[in-house]
Amino acid sequence: MKEFFKLLPYRQALPIYFFVFVTLSFIGDILNYDWMGLKFSIPFIILFLIVDLLATYKKYKKLRN
Repeated sequence: MKEFFKLLPYRQALPIYFFVFVTLSFIGDILNYDWMGLKFSIPFIILFLIVDLLATYKKYKKLRN
């Protein structure tokens, strides 16, 4: 598991997640949620991170075997 975390492409993925986070916050602000726009984007980002992490781990296990 430690090897898996060392191989994750954090540096390439973080700007994309940051961009999606800012975009969703901006959309929430446009919809007049004020700072609730931030709360609007956080669950989506967490969901995207979990799905991406699971998919990457599945590929890692398949390639390792």
